[in-house]
Amino acid sequence: MLADPRALAVALAAAVVFALGGIWFGRFELETAKWRRSLKLLLTVAVPAGVAGRLGALAGFAVLGSLLVLGLTVHFLWCRRHGIDPWTAEPWERYRELRGWRR
Repeated sequence: MLADPRALAVALAAAVVFALGGIWFGRFELETAKWRRSLKLLLTVAVPAGVAGRLGALAGFAVLGSLLVLGLTVHFLWCRRHGIDPWTAEPWERYRELRGWRR
């Protein structure tokens, strides 16, 4: 499936988006289990690449964009509902508590 150049392009774009997200927002995942972070990477790259391999690059990029929008929407709603600033995760101790991280 990834031999298709369209799927490779989408997979590369998804990997770059994932890497940049880790650089910019990695502090919000510090104590997340490695298996969860690995699964997130696999899904972030494999799903759009798989769609691109089947339906074309435009569909793959649309799925990647949709995943980004969906993730941001859920993130903002969850944070606001729990009294946390979605940009800074403040108050930080409350964020850590809601994530189930130890003190």
